[in-house]
Amino acid sequence: MTRIRSQGNTAEYAPIGLLLLLIAELQGAPTSALHVLGVLLLAGRALHALAFASHPVNLLYRVAGMGLTLTMIGVTAIGVTAHSLL
Repeated sequence: MTRIRSQGNTAEYAPIGLLLLLIAELQGAPTSALHVLGVLLLAGRALHALAFASHPVNLLYRVAGMGLTLTMIGVTAIGVTAHSLL
């Protein structure tokens, strides 16, 4: 059950992050910013997967992974929105 939820969680959050990265790139975001955001997404998803790989589930890795993922999504969404309003 934990493996199913881990995969489901990735399927819920990774596409949103990747789409936001695509939109930011199409809007002409600096390459360095795209790389930092991509590393945040990758690190967040990796930490979250590590959390579910350990028995019992490592809550610290899970919280850190979701924090990085949601930070990336939030920052990118704000940047894309702000860029489209200017």
